[in-house]
Amino acid sequence: MGIGAPAQRQQAAAAIQHAWQTPLWAETVSSLLATDIDVASRDAILAGIVLPGLDTDLPDDPESRRTALAPLVTDANTAVRAFASDALRRLDAIEDEDARQEADFKRGYRR
Repeated sequence: MGIGAPAQRQQAAAAIQHAWQTPLWAETVSSLLATDIDVASRDAILAGIVLPGLDTDLPDDPESRRTALAPLVTDANTAVRAFASDALRRLDAIEDEDARQEADFKRGYRR
């Protein structure tokens, strides 16, 4: 898939930010990341999959997001694999924090 000029890549990144449930999301993200998109576009895509509940009504289920990232983990392009690893690390951190907060709540600890 050919991706055009920088402005077109930015538009594509914004358009797919929250589209990780779409079958072509991984292919599109891979193509964008392989073209060396700007940091803002990369961060927008990352936020769209790591924090989908902030801007949308997408489900907050981490497993479906991990499934969406799975094809990127083994992508031929190093930047794509790095993006997937970063996203998975962030998902892990969010899940760890949620579990810690739940445990604190069960123990009656409030912040």
